[in-house]
Amino acid sequence: MDQITIGVLAFVFVGIVSAASADEPKWVVYDGFDGPGKGKEIVLISGDEE
Repeated sequence: MDQITIGVLAFVFVGIVSAASADEPKWVVYDGFDGPGKGKEIVLISGDEE
């Protein structure tokens, strides 16, 4: 393949990937309607140890 074709394919790929990831929400909400979870806020924290 020539350089122009590779450049166009890379540009299209980056556009598709960025458009697909833009729709994801930044957080998840679990509504507690009844029971002990009603009116509470829970924060989950995780880490990666290497």
